[in-house]
Amino acid sequence: MDSVVVWEGFLTWVELHPGLASWVQAFGSIVAIGVAIWLSNSESRYRVNAVKEARRQAILRAISIVEGARRKLDDSLGAWDEAIKTMGVMRVFVSSMSETLAPLRDFQSDSGADYDICGHVLDARHAVEYASQNLKISLDQGDEDFYFSPVRDCISKLEAVIAALEEIQEKPSLWLRVFKRSESR
Repeated sequence: MDSVVVWEGFLTWVELHPGLASWVQAFGSIVAIGVAIWLSNSESRYRVNAVKEARRQAILRAISIVEGARRKLDDSLGAWDEAIKTMGVMRVFVSSMSETLAPLRDFQSDSGADYDICGHVLDARHAVEYASQNLKISLDQGDEDFYFSPVRDCISKLEAVIAALEEIQEKPSLWLRVFKRSESR
């Protein structure tokens, strides 16, 4: 009840001094403008942080997908080296490479993935497709000398893509750089 009495006393005092009411109104307006600016900045910070987190998660998913493809090809090469080399085993290997492509294809519509991330995943996808096509061609032609050099090249390319994704994990995306630049103006 004391706060109501104090507030009522303050309002009565303001009413008794007519020039003071305009000063109180001006002060209130300044406070309202300050609160509006603070709220808009906090919303902007929240949006930037949400975009950063989505991008970070997309990079981690991309690294995981490309690393999975690299591991699968590497394991398949190891199995091939230990297996009895027949055309049936080779067809299983080619089929395994086709299965490796599915997550790389699906990634293009991943949320948080910008052009940098998608470009690297696309590079990985193209490397696997190239190796798979060359493997199928050599399988069809029975060219035993050429079998796995494209696969080894593909594994090297996937390792380079993983390194590139880890590197871009440290720098902000172009959108964030442009957004921050436009905010500072």
